[in-house]
Amino acid sequence: MKRAMFILAILAGCAASPPEPAQPLPARSLSFEANSWGKPLSAWTLESTGRGRYTQSKAAPSGNFRDYDLVTRSFDAGVAGFRRIETLLAPARVHAGRDLPCERTVTDQVYGKVGWSGPGGTEQVSFDLGCTATTVPPLHAGFARADELVEQLAQAGTVVETREVREGRP
Repeated sequence: MKRAMFILAILAGCAASPPEPAQPLPARSLSFEANSWGKPLSAWTLESTGRGRYTQSKAAPSGNFRDYDLVTRSFDAGVAGFRRIETLLAPARVHAGRDLPCERTVTDQVYGKVGWSGPGGTEQVSFDLGCTATTVPPLHAGFARADELVEQLAQAGTVVETREVREGRP
């Protein structure tokens, strides 16, 4: 009888413990893009080695909104840089594959997507800064900090391409 009660106590203890949430597999690369009115603002990819490419939209001399140059730089953030950026994006990863909560309060805001690629495949989450549900501002802040950090790191890199886009056509 004691043995049966002991086994039941063990089983009850196991049943009462909630399962551990699955930890995401480590990312081999991160990606980000931000757009406004169909115009790219910035886009980047960063490998876990720290090697990356950053593309930024720069206004053209004409001043026309649809005229811009896409300047791409290669850079090396190092493994530590990759980890810093991965940490900034990590809170959003739980939403990968589904929409972020959205209470549309502003239209025509910056929108884009964040991605994680790794041994388990590619995960992605889309964002729209016009969505102001209470849970998304910290995620949007992480996206902004990651994009700003990549921009800073890329400034020390090498320009590998400049593409002119005029009237919205390359």
